[in-house]
Amino acid sequence: MELFMVSLLTLRLQDLYLISMSFKIEVRKKENLGKLDPEDERTDEAIWTIYPDYSGYEFELIFSYFSINLDFRGDLYSIYGDVVKMLTKIRAGEKKFSWSFLSSTFTAKGEISVTEDQILFAPRWIVVAMKDRNGNIVEAADYRSYEHVHELDKNYFLNEWDQMLLGVARDLKKVGYENLEDFDYLSDLLKKYGE
Repeated sequence: MELFMVSLLTLRLQDLYLISMSFKIEVRKKENLGKLDPEDERTDEAIWTIYPDYSGYEFELIFSYFSINLDFRGDLYSIYGDVVKMLTKIRAGEKKFSWSFLSSTFTAKGEISVTEDQILFAPRWIVVAMKDRNGNIVEAADYRSYEHVHELDKNYFLNEWDQMLLGVARDLKKVGYENLEDFDYLSDLLKKYGE
């Protein structure tokens, strides 16, 4: 596969190499959800509302040799729109685009290149709750060693995000949220799965 230069990164081409890896998202959620807040207008606000704690409502992005721990209340609340934008661009067939996430424990940016069945994911980790494959916390000074071009299966990547977001859509629906701004992606997922 052809490597590409990541314009947002200050890496030299010889510093980049391709790593083919697996990707999955593991979700851990308590059963009790917060109550509907009639003042919530956007999906991210409703996400903040229905997940009342930072702990007990978590998801983990698991790559072959490292993982990133996130929570629904703070992290997903902060990056929801960017995640949906990223997934929408992939589905729309955009071949190359920049992405960024900004939250207190997950700030990163980079580029994605998409082929028919693969995603080349080139990150620059800025602030990340990252662990290595042995479960040890990765210090910020060591983030660079995880900034390679990662080759991921496109359909599996999309499905993992969709399954996690489908759970969020179900939770929002269960609490009573229906007409929120930027709920289209979640609404489409509910329809896709007959809900």
